[in-house]
Amino acid sequence: HLNGWEEEEEEEEQAGDQQKLFNITSIKNRFDPNYDVKESAGYRDLCVCVEMGWRATSFPRGLELVPVRKWKETNGLMRHICEIQVIMEEMFEVKKFLHKEYIRFRNNVCQ
Repeated sequence: HLNGWEEEEEEEEQAGDQQKLFNITSIKNRFDPNYDVKESAGYRDLCVCVEMGWRATSFPRGLELVPVRKWKETNGLMRHICEIQVIMEEMFEVKKFLHKEYIRFRNNVCQ
């Protein structure tokens, strides 16, 4: 038997599931102290990959995000994996200007 606040919490969770727009497909935490920094030449970040479902719509919107619970029943559904990166501000500033050079460096050092 659920008490009042447990019932309310369960209702909120169910309502949240109705609007859930993505699934987390992977998480890579390079901030973790156990992460081997040799794999990334010392680079640190948190990467979260999410899968989103959408379908094309007419102008002006162009596309509509589809809640996960409706993926199976939606005609014309397209899925897309997005990567969300969380990095230190200092690294972001470096990446803005030196990203191509960094990729070459990382590929040479780490492969």
